[in-house]
Amino acid sequence: MIATLDARYRDDRWIGFDFLPHQRAEAVTTFEASLELYSADETWSLIGYVRNITNEEIRSTTQLFSNASNLKSAMFEPPRTFGVTFNYEF
Repeated sequence: MIATLDARYRDDRWIGFDFLPHQRAEAVTTFEASLELYSADETWSLIGYVRNITNEEIRSTTQLFSNASNLKSAMFEPPRTFGVTFNYEF
């Protein structure tokens, strides 16, 4: 069995090309964890994982469309996600 816990810190950063105040993202720390279980002969494995454990709302990009009435758009990274993966070698 293998257990992992990962942390990632990102400082304040620009997420747009125009360098406008609304295109500045705040610092954020995210955490991920997984637990992997192997069979004795290592022919299969089962992995359970959780990403973005604290469910942080993280803007990844933003854009200003000045020719469309100053429309602002933003994209976000995925919220907390979890799942299971099964691997088998034959």
